[in-house]
Amino acid sequence: MERRSGSHTWLHLLIRKFIISNLGVICFEMTALNVVIEYWKPLHPAIIISVALVVLAVINLWSVHAYGEVEFWISISKLFLCLALTFYTLVTMLGGNPIGDRYGFRFWKDPGPFVGSGLHVIRGLFSAILWSAYA
Repeated sequence: MERRSGSHTWLHLLIRKFIISNLGVICFEMTALNVVIEYWKPLHPAIIISVALVVLAVINLWSVHAYGEVEFWISISKLFLCLALTFYTLVTMLGGNPIGDRYGFRFWKDPGPFVGSGLHVIRGLFSAILWSAYA
């Protein structure tokens, strides 16, 4: 491995960067899990994060097959959730909500989707694309 990376110092730096970035991702995911669970049932954050860390450690230490299987099903559930929420949003925007209001296209008639001169329309469209790209 040292031959591919160039030097022992560079290899050590890459390993440290990998470990630090993965620890940061774990902290972020534990905090996000705490926020999601706390929405439905307010618990102390230490309880939620401790249980999640123990579950994560058990999955990682159990076997590679179990870790791969868990990652597979989590990925499938994320894909299903994205599709389901997209469909739900489309249905509610088209009037399939309890009020029957088509709130998704409320302003398409008055004043219209593109208001202003050509430069304002282009700047607004570019701004919307940038916001959606980073969201």
